[in-house]
Amino acid sequence: MRINQIITAFNAYRNLQTTDGRPGGSLEELSCGLRINHAAHDAAGPAKPEGFRSDFRVREYGLYRVRDC
Repeated sequence: MRINQIITAFNAYRNLQTTDGRPGGSLEELSCGLRINHAAHDAAGPAKPEGFRSDFRVREYGLYRVRDC
């Protein structure tokens, strides 16, 4: 009977260790409001906002040049 209790306790401990890190990641995703927090989540995701930023910079520079003339 003691062997069964040790195995059950070991399985419960192992399950607790594997699920212990999961809530932190979900909480991080919910708290920042972003779909992608790290580049590891989506390889193409970080490239999209960078493209938007570069488009904005080009337009901003164009307006600067128009005002300068």
